[in-house]
Amino acid sequence: MARPTKHDPQQLVDAAIALYAEKGASAVTMTAVAARAGAPNGSMYHRFPGRGSLLAAMWLRAVRSMHETVHDAVGDVAGISDDPVAAAGEAAAALGCWCVERPAMASVLFAGRAAYDPETWPAADRELALAEQREFDAHASDLVRALLATGIPRAVVDLALLDLPYAGVRRYLAERVPVPDAVPEIIRGSVVAILRDHQPR
Repeated sequence: MARPTKHDPQQLVDAAIALYAEKGASAVTMTAVAARAGAPNGSMYHRFPGRGSLLAAMWLRAVRSMHETVHDAVGDVAGISDDPVAAAGEAAAALGCWCVERPAMASVLFAGRAAYDPETWPAADRELALAEQREFDAHASDLVRALLATGIPRAVVDLALLDLPYAGVRRYLAERVPVPDAVPEIIRGSVVAILRDHQPR
């Protein structure tokens, strides 16, 4: 029988994310992550050829987690079409809840992809990141089209979907303090209010 893997890649990525959330990108070294996970240095290099591949894994884990959360909250195209404004509120609140529940991942995501030296990532990881973004953009475009079909101006849709949700959590993440539990519902209310206010009657 094969011996169980003591330090799987996910544990190592989670250790890297925790280090980043506490101390920033400079703290995420192969040696520091191995120590945080209680793994030998060899385990790191066996699973990640270099720091670039580790940084890519951190980014991909955070992005996929957020995308899955928002996607699950919004649902399919049929659900979006029923009430796109409510769907937008759900998406915005889901992002806020994700930041409350997964603050370390949120700090990784909100630093932006450029913070993780993407030019050092293996080509396969760069392609995975692009594919992940394309898939999310395709789903988000369904919501955007549904909102525009109601007559809401594009500038208002962009503000509600892109700017308001991030603005609601950015300050807390930048200061490395917890996002208050009340923030997701505040974000939802703000997004729904601005969209309803600009919906033709």
